[in-house]
Amino acid sequence: MLTIERQEEALASLRPEALLGDEGSHQQRKSLEMRTRIIESAIDCLVEKGYAGLSANDAARRAGASRGAVHHHFSNRMQLVAAVVEFTFYRRMELFLDLYNRSAKPSDPDRAIRAAALLFWKTLRTREYAAYIELALASRTDEEVKRHFLETSQRFDRVWTEQMSAMFPHWREPLRIVTDFALSAYTGLIIQQGVLGTGRRSAKVRELITTVITKLQRGELP
Repeated sequence: MLTIERQEEALASLRPEALLGDEGSHQQRKSLEMRTRIIESAIDCLVEKGYAGLSANDAARRAGASRGAVHHHFSNRMQLVAAVVEFTFYRRMELFLDLYNRSAKPSDPDRAIRAAALLFWKTLRTREYAAYIELALASRTDEEVKRHFLETSQRFDRVWTEQMSAMFPHWREPLRIVTDFALSAYTGLIIQQGVLGTGRRSAKVRELITTVITKLQRGELP
């Protein structure tokens, strides 16, 4: 069973460094709010323009902040990129836990699998995950991005696996391959939706992904 305490521990372990600190004073709260606004604005830049179009100046303009304010919180572009990387993983976990807590928990195994697959899909249909994809692509050729991206993704993978094991204890044996397959397949579908569209073709691919996940969980596939 995934207790609230365990969920809070999971989120605490993924909380971005830029969002850490004492929130007690008015000034500290304002500083935290500004850092969050800048990160959110950088995510908008990534979604709209890709990694090549991400700039501190554009993030500052969107956040309604001065260039000096951005420099105060993030002394260079790579510090901002690192904060965005951490933020996208944190938000993904936060959304999944929120959806899980508010969702029904079917007792029928097949229905439970379908419900879990839908939750997984919803966590990827966000602007944060769109930004994640841009950063993942950038990490293939940019060594600095790669370093930040891999370090955070490995930490997220460890925490994610721990949470999935607690949520779905009967999935322990095939859990890693199920989650790896689901992430790879859904991410590919998102990237391909410009070609496939969001209608019947995409729906059929999603149904196929769910079918494969079900067979993996049942042990019907090697």
